[in-house]
Amino acid sequence: MPLTEDYVEKHSNVISTSMYSARRFDYIVKRLKMCNGSVLVVGFGHPYELEAAKEGGFDVRGIDRDMSAVSAARREGFDVVQGDAGDPLPFRDGSVDLVVCHHVIEHIEKPEMFISETYRVLKANGILALETPDLRYNRIFHCEPTHISPFTKESLEKIVESRFSIVWSQLFVPVTFLWRYSDLGFRLPNVLNLRRANVLVVCEKE
Repeated sequence: MPLTEDYVEKHSNVISTSMYSARRFDYIVKRLKMCNGSVLVVGFGHPYELEAAKEGGFDVRGIDRDMSAVSAARREGFDVVQGDAGDPLPFRDGSVDLVVCHHVIEHIEKPEMFISETYRVLKANGILALETPDLRYNRIFHCEPTHISPFTKESLEKIVESRFSIVWSQLFVPVTFLWRYSDLGFRLPNVLNLRRANVLVVCEKE
C-alpha cells in the first residue's frame, strides 16, 4: 500500500523511505536524461516523490486513494487528487510526459486497464516507470492481503509490451546502504544475493 499518515506513525523508517523515493526518482530521470516536463505520480503516499520531481524542475501532479495522503500533499502546495489507480485516471489524454508508479500495480485487480490508462494520459513518446516486488524474490508477498496481482520481471515486461516499448528493465535490491548515498543500489542489483528484489520497468509510448 502507498504510505499514509497513519502508516507512518506506526513505522520508524520514514527518513529512509523519503530518501529512497527521491533517489529512485532521480535515478530514473537522470538515466532518461529528462530535465523538465510534466510528471504524474500514481500512489504517492507521502509527498517525497512529488518533492523530488518539483526540486528537479518538473511540473508535478499526483493521485492517491488515501485522503490523508492527499490532504498532506495539498498542504505542501501540490496539485493532487484523490482516486483509485484501478479506476479510469482523472487526467486528460496526452497530458503528461512521465508517469511513475511504484508499489501500486500489485494492488490493482485489473492491471491491464491501468496500463491502458497510463498510455492514454501520456503524451507521444511519454514514459511510464513501474516498480513492484518480484514475486520470485519476495517470500512474504502474499502475507499482505492487498497484494492481488503478483509479477515477475518477465510478466511485468509482457503486460507493458502490450502498449509500450521497453526502454530498460532491471532487478534491484532495496538495501539502504546501497542507495542511500548513491545510485549504486539501482545500477548494481546483482551484487547481493537476491533474497529480496524489486523489478523496475521503464517503457515508452510510441
